[in-house]
Formats: sequence, C-alpha cells, structure tokens
Amino acid sequence: MSKLSEEACDVLECLMASGRNSARGVAEVLQMSPAMVIEILKKLEAEGLVTQLNGFWSVPEEKTPEVKNGKRG
Repeated sequence: MSKLSEEACDVLECLMASGRNSARGVAEVLQMSPAMVIEILKKLEAEGLVTQLNGFWSVPEEKTPEVKNGKRG
C-alpha cells in the first residue's frame, strides 16, 4: 500500500464521481495540466486503482478504495 499524493487523490475522487472520464476531462474539472493528469493516471493504473479503455479512465467498482487524508485503505 502506498500513500497517494493530494493530486492523485483528487484525480481518483474525480473519476469515482464521474464514473469514467478522459484524462483531458479530468484535467479540465481539476484545472490541472493534461500531462500531469496522465502521469498520475498511469501511476494509479500501475497500482491497479484505475483502468483505461478506449481513452476513458475509470475506477473498477470492486477496487474502489476509501481515500482519506492522502491514504487509501
């Protein structure tokens, strides 16, 4: 288990709220650069917290973490 940055928590919460979204869409909602959002999404994907299909990112329902104060679990 790793500690998530505040930005990663924001990205994860945005995806959980929207169900699925593009990296550009998340960047617009959070007012972050698309490049930073993509970097964060790739890290979250490596940890198995998000998946990407046809350019849209989502949080698998069975793996939806509880995010509190930058920590999951």
